Parts: sequence; C-alpha cells; structure tokens
Amino acid sequence: MKNKKLISLATMAIVFSLSTSFAFALGMTAGPVRILVDVGSSGSATYGLVNNGNETITVTLRVEGDAAQFLEIPTKLEIEPKKVEYVNVRATIPQNYDGSLGGNITGFIYAVQEGTPGQVQINVQAKKSLQLLIPTYGGKLPEAASQTQTQTQTPSGDLMTGFASLSAAGLTDPLVIAVIVVVIVIIVVFVLSRRFKIVAVPKKNKK
Repeated sequence: MKNKKLISLATMAIVFSLSTSFAFALGMTAGPVRILVDVGSSGSATYGLVNNGNETITVTLRVEGDAAQFLEIPTKLEIEPKKVEYVNVRATIPQNYDGSLGGNITGFIYAVQEGTPGQVQINVQAKKSLQLLIPTYGGKLPEAASQTQTQTQTPSGDLMTGFASLSAAGLTDPLVIAVIVVVIVIIVVFVLSRRFKIVAVPKKNKK
C-alpha cells in the first residue's frame, strides 16, 4: 500500500513539474528603462519581452509607481514562439509640472503571462524598473547603460524557480527537461523509500 502511494505521488510530481515548466515561457531584456524627457516634451524608449516557449502567449501590461501618471504603454501583447516583442514606452511631462517629484521619477512595468485555467493555475509576472529623467530638475542619464542582455522571469510567489534557472542556462529542450525531472523524481522516491524503509513483502501462499 505504501509503495502504491509513493508511486502515485511520484507520478503526480512528474506531471505537475512537466506541465508547469513547459507552460511558462516569458522572459525580458535586462536593465532598467530610462527615458530622458524635459518639461513640456515627450520621449520614448523600448524594451523586449521574450517568448522562449513553443506556443504563442498573451501578455498583459500595467505601470505602477510615481511614473505611471506620465506614461503610455500597450495594455496587451501577443508574442509568437521564440520571438521578441518590443514594448514601446512613451512618456510626456506636462508644461505645468511643478517639480514636486524631482528630476528622477521612478516606477515599474509589470508584464503578466496568465497560466492555463485548471486545478493549478500559476501566473508568471515579469517586473521592469523604469526612470523618467527630467534635465530641468537635475535628471540625467548615467554614462553607460546597457540593455542588451536577456533574463528569464520566474512565476510569482517564487514557484518553479529551478525550471526557470534551467531555461536561463539554455536547457529549453522539452525532452532534456523531461529527462532531468524524471531523474530527480526517481532520486526523491529512492531517498524516501530508504528513509521510511519501504520494502515489497511477497505474499504467502495459502495452504
């Protein structure tokens, strides 16, 4: 009975691990978004959202923080498999800006890939920091700013961190990940069986 329960738990772990690790493919280019824009003017910048998966994904976007009131961004994007979709972030500082927020206004852009509805639904949320730099009030760009690297995001709530790390390391082949997951589950089952001394007892023949 214990062996059956252990095998059942191992099977559930494999199914859950594979389904969640393959479902989430959202990544984004690294580095903050910085927009240099003065009072009474507009400016824009872009950053990339990456679909590392094999299916088209839908991503919703929102802005939070002091910078939100000055920004315009798309609210939803569709990203094809293995493609990068660039988000255009447009900032406008009104002529009557009083400088109360200073020359470096910060905020965050959140991109959310919703999981497939079911018994377990996990959403992936990618967070991008943003700065509006207003020269009149002392805002200026740093000497060197690079946004060419990419980073993989993990599901909110720190779930599936291990699988996101595998993706970031370049292990995105489903077959490779499946083999790794199976090996890990077998090791866990072996350790548990040793710890609780679970053994198969042969049935005695009835006389």
